[in-house]
Amino acid sequence: MKVRLPDGLSVHAPNRIDARFLHHEIFVQNCYLRHGVELREGATIFDVGANIGMFDVFLARALRDFTLFAFEPIPQTFELLRRNVAPFAEKVRLSESGLSDHLGEATFTRYPRASALATCSPGHIPSLRAVRNELVARGLPREGRGPRRRLRDWPRRALAKLLDLYFFSGAETVRCRLRTISDVIKSEDVETIDLLKIDVENSEWEVLAGIDEADWPRIRQVVLEVHDIDGRLGRIVELFARHGFEVVADQEEWSREFGVFNVYARRVADPVAAGRSQALRRDAE
Repeated sequence: MKVRLPDGLSVHAPNRIDARFLHHEIFVQNCYLRHGVELREGATIFDVGANIGMFDVFLARALRDFTLFAFEPIPQTFELLRRNVAPFAEKVRLSESGLSDHLGEATFTRYPRASALATCSPGHIPSLRAVRNELVARGLPREGRGPRRRLRDWPRRALAKLLDLYFFSGAETVRCRLRTISDVIKSEDVETIDLLKIDVENSEWEVLAGIDEADWPRIRQVVLEVHDIDGRLGRIVELFARHGFEVVADQEEWSREFGVFNVYARRVADPVAAGRSQALRRDAE
């Protein structure tokens, strides 16, 4: 469906609620450009887990000159992505695939009304459901008429059940192609990745493991969502520091209950100093 957003932007999305949620995160809260991460003209960007392409539309509004590689494995979501980037398609190279640590295929779980939650590692979904429903409930508009009147004023438990049924019913599985970042770098002859954005619902470590050692110097900045399961956040911070990045990990208020962090990494001149800085930061904590 075509959804018109508060700033007048129109996008193709599974539903209005998800479109507004993504728009608020990316356009209003500016979630991908924090802690010194920036976009410059002429940049090459990898969008891993592009979903419907809301970040890509944001990118096209911010820059005139860029090259975007966008990866989305779910066919239905990929079609929405394709439609949303059509106005600037000459700058985009689309890939209907997921990225991981190997070439091949994987089984993904998708939720037709919650495209951003498609995953090949669905173990985190049960803990996410209640918090996400609460967040969406708080963001629902107060005004409304007829059947849409003041959903926000419903009893909390009833509204949570309604949202859970709406977003998570109809789950299905689909087999999707997998690639690696280094495979793309080689096949597309990519010299530099100015920004690597990763949002892959619990598979972020596998995506990073798909970068060959020789390709790390090509990457200038990384922003990714990390599910801190079994010490994953610490391992990722160590990985970035070892490859010469300054790293900041923070959390949105909604994500504190189940260990989801946004990690921002920028390359610095001295990898040894960067590693020392991160060790001091962890000791201080």
